[in-house]
Amino acid sequence: MHQHASNRVATLVLNLYIGIIRQLATFVDRLLRRNKLLSWNTYRFTMNDQNGKNTRLYLDLPIIDLVVRPIVESAASTPPLWRIHRRAENGKPDSHQLTLRAFVTNNSATRIEEAINSNALIAAPYAKELVNDFRWVEKDDRLSTARSSPKNTSDLNKWPEELQECWPQFAMGFSRSLLELLKSLRERKGKTIEGLVSGSGTDIIAFYEKINRDIMELWQEHGAGVFLHQTHAIFGYPAFEAFLRTSTTQGQELITEIHSPRHLR
Repeated sequence: MHQHASNRVATLVLNLYIGIIRQLATFVDRLLRRNKLLSWNTYRFTMNDQNGKNTRLYLDLPIIDLVVRPIVESAASTPPLWRIHRRAENGKPDSHQLTLRAFVTNNSATRIEEAINSNALIAAPYAKELVNDFRWVEKDDRLSTARSSPKNTSDLNKWPEELQECWPQFAMGFSRSLLELLKSLRERKGKTIEGLVSGSGTDIIAFYEKINRDIMELWQEHGAGVFLHQTHAIFGYPAFEAFLRTSTTQGQELITEIHSPRHLR
């Protein structure tokens, strides 16, 4: 009888261990699947706008060229989708923000943060001349599946679903074009990434202010033909006058924004 009771206890303990092991296996499986899940991650640089008194959009350019570039051009871990976003409001402290959004796994998202924090420009003593703050927005919410759809950085409330779904590729395309333009202008001036980073903050700011002027001149002279006309053409030449006349309220606001952006008002 004593032996029988011992066997029952042993069986109960064994079943308990088996249950715990199964629960752990289920947890690990879910964790691994989540780590393989792609989701949008946001890396935000709050630029030095001198408390809202001096918005200088050209400060974005060295971050894009020297910090964002190696992340999105990495042969080993290029994000399948990524985009650059820039915003600023004149007179509003900390409104000048540069954002990299990357559609990656949790593990890749962590590596991107590490790469940014260890980047020579961000680690340089003069970094505060350009950037007030950097943060990975979703760092404390990495297991969330709320951002797991490619369309989740679109305007889900106002844009038709068809546009939400194609927007990420379009946004990545114009972001890549800006990177290529920066590279071309920098190399034509005989500058390397290593040479720029080893200089002073004042030199970097002055150099990219010149690059910004070059971009503005190129856009003013050729932007309508190279970018706006070609985009209009690839979508089949929809009647532009009708677009202006029948565009949504949001569209009309954005047309105004093109002519008079908030940061210049």
